[in-house]
Amino acid sequence: FQSGADDFIPKPFNEVLFNIRLKTHMRHIELMKEMYRKNKALTYIQTVIDREHKMAHQVLSHIQNRSENNSDHVAITRLSAASFNGDLALVKTRSDGARLVFVGDFTGHGLPASIGALPVMQAFFDAADDLVGVGELAAQINRILLSILPDYMFCAGYLILITANGDITYWGGGMPNALILRQSGVIDDLRSDHMPLGVLSADEFEDDLKSDTLENGDTLVIVSDGVLELKNHYNNMLGNDQVRTFVSNAYAEKDLMEAQKIIEKKLTDYLGESEQLDDITLVALRNTH
Repeated sequence: FQSGADDFIPKPFNEVLFNIRLKTHMRHIELMKEMYRKNKALTYIQTVIDREHKMAHQVLSHIQNRSENNSDHVAITRLSAASFNGDLALVKTRSDGARLVFVGDFTGHGLPASIGALPVMQAFFDAADDLVGVGELAAQINRILLSILPDYMFCAGYLILITANGDITYWGGGMPNALILRQSGVIDDLRSDHMPLGVLSADEFEDDLKSDTLENGDTLVIVSDGVLELKNHYNNMLGNDQVRTFVSNAYAEKDLMEAQKIIEKKLTDYLGESEQLDDITLVALRNTH
């Protein structure tokens, strides 16, 4: 055995024992061949999947690049629980100076949750170019998702239009309440009272809007439920109260990008070594006119 042998035949030679051992080795060889064939097939399948995922990433990234980058007015954080993010965060300033915002959270996470992202993104940017109203865009996205998503999938979301002077018009369905941190330190809520997108038929869909105002120095913060449901190593969820505290403390910082880094660190520290179970999206918009 030390020289590399797999078996031996003791003396005196026994033909029955020899045949049994020979058949055992032959079965072992066939098993190894079968394992090799299956491993080769699995490797090929994994290569195909990786190639398809890479292509999907490129397509999603290409369209999402039309969204505004982080700046003194906009800060976006998206942390994926899997290779694909089921959340959407889109911001686009229209030709009339108003800023259109969509934050969406599809059912689940990963690639299945990203299925509806492409048509929603296209509808969003077309609406920004054509100055489509918030209510009309909400109804349009609802029709799109209703036609392409399976029954068990939907998209919770906020559609928000912020004019150059800070007037807010918004539609919210299925999302945690958005928060406005006033310059005074007071936190007000934007309520998300509608059903999620992709649930109700066109006749049942409610496209009525609400309004508010983002005064100079105020910060609007929108989070997906992945933030509220973040769990630490004690299996305790972060929850609404702690999120409000994080927002109040972090966005007191005058530099929006620095404030975003502060709250990202707070979320990371809270998670610790625990597994992130859902996609996390956090969008902050500050009025600094």
